[in-house]
Amino acid sequence: RSIDDALFIQYDFKEGGYVINCMVFDMWGRPVRTLQRNMLCGASGMFKWDGLDDQQKELPMGHYIVFVEGFNLKGDVKKHKQEVILARRR
Repeated sequence: RSIDDALFIQYDFKEGGYVINCMVFDMWGRPVRTLQRNMLCGASGMFKWDGLDDQQKELPMGHYIVFVEGFNLKGDVKKHKQEVILARRR
């Protein structure tokens, strides 16, 4: 695994106070990595995914889905889903 292999997931809300969940799924919809769970966040920031699963093992190269969900006490909900490709330099 190259030390430079990373995906940075940036979020930007109009205001702080959102609770964020961020997960990575394989192409069959199975969760492989939880990056954040119920994290209270500011208006902006980012998460990093290093291509590892929840057990810190390298995942196979291929297609994955990153799902980010944020909600606040006002009832506002933001959801974003993005397909990404995991590749490594060898």
